[in-house]
Amino acid sequence: MKILTLHCDGHSEGDIAAIIHRSRWAVERTIVTYDFDTFVGCNPRPPQPRKTTEREDRYLLHAAKQFDDVPLRNISKIVDVPVSKSVMSGWLHDVGYERYVARKKPQLSPKNIEE
Repeated sequence: MKILTLHCDGHSEGDIAAIIHRSRWAVERTIVTYDFDTFVGCNPRPPQPRKTTEREDRYLLHAAKQFDDVPLRNISKIVDVPVSKSVMSGWLHDVGYERYVARKKPQLSPKNIEE
C-alpha cells in the first residue's frame, strides 16, 4: 500500500525502492500488479499463447483416454504433437481429465493364509 501511495505522489521507482528498502523489481511488480483505487485484488494476467490448436487438443485427449497406461511423455510422441509432459499434464487437468492408476490391495500370500 505504501508503494502505491508513493507512486501516486509522483515518486520514481528508484526513489520508492530506496525509501522502503526493497528492490526496484519488487516495486515495479507491485505497481504493475495492484490497483491504486482499491488497494485489493490484482490486475488480470495477460493470456498465455496456445501451444496447440483445438484440433490437436482433441487428438491429445482422445489419445490420453485410449492409452491410459502409457506415460504422458510417450503419448505426445505417439501422436506426434511437440508438447512437453508438464504442458500436457496441465492441459488435461484444465479439461477435467484425471489420469490415475488404481492402487491394488496387497494379496495374502499362501504363507500368511496358513498362519
